[in-house]
Amino acid sequence: MIQTAEESSRSEALGHAHALLGKLTDAIVHLRKVLQHKPALSGTDSEVRLTLSTISDHHFDLHVALTRADIHASDILETRLSVLDQLQAAFESSYEPSRLELIAALDLATEVIFETRSLVRASAAAHLDALRQRDKTSPVARKASTIVNLTMHVLPARHRSRYGEEILSELHELAKAKATGSMQIYYALRQLSRIWALRRTLANPAAHPLEPLIRATCWALSSEIRTWLVIGTVTLSALIDVVMEQGWGSALLAVPTAWVFHRGACWLRTKLDITVISGNQEDDEEFPPTG
Repeated sequence: MIQTAEESSRSEALGHAHALLGKLTDAIVHLRKVLQHKPALSGTDSEVRLTLSTISDHHFDLHVALTRADIHASDILETRLSVLDQLQAAFESSYEPSRLELIAALDLATEVIFETRSLVRASAAAHLDALRQRDKTSPVARKASTIVNLTMHVLPARHRSRYGEEILSELHELAKAKATGSMQIYYALRQLSRIWALRRTLANPAAHPLEPLIRATCWALSSEIRTWLVIGTVTLSALIDVVMEQGWGSALLAVPTAWVFHRGACWLRTKLDITVISGNQEDDEEFPPTG
């Protein structure tokens, strides 16, 4: 199921929130085990301080994830969960909370996590239902969206979601603009025709678009025979064209033209740092070059 950028962002936030709730639960369970072996607390207890700091960080990340997922936890839930933040701050100061006080806060936090997890699950279910309903009532032609789905499988897995979202969003815009099903299918097929070039670009993002031409040029310039073959072909073609248009009197320009081309080839060799190979080495050369 391909989603728009906004829908994908919310799905990701819901998944992140669910994962953070699991991390919070694990941290609280760990802290309970630590407290079982500590009859008294000390503000210098590094393990307790570190675990409380971890819980506080997870709580902050959870708040961000819930906001991104458009889940507004009640003020009561936020207040209860913030008790742990206050205890963590207390450990950083001179005040040292009692063991019982900390356990009570952990009990309260566990209840809040359970309630928040229920909120996240309900929101995730509603989000999934909305996506399914969207697909059923979508103005996008089914064949067009199917083509997009199939097209995205050509791309590397890590890029499918991003480009799929972009194309699907554009299809939705076309549909909203009253584009016919045929027009949407045509648009999807156009993307299919471009997908292989995109795949090559994603597979080798550092490659220059003119690299094949540059490599062919270097291959030709690395040999005097190949260089003169190119110059001769170009000069002869130009000579034939000039003679047919202006007569044989202009044929004398062929020699200086060939010389100018050769000087240009020499300049390119210097510019591209190309070494001219010997005649024996030319037999071993292949084209296209693979270097």
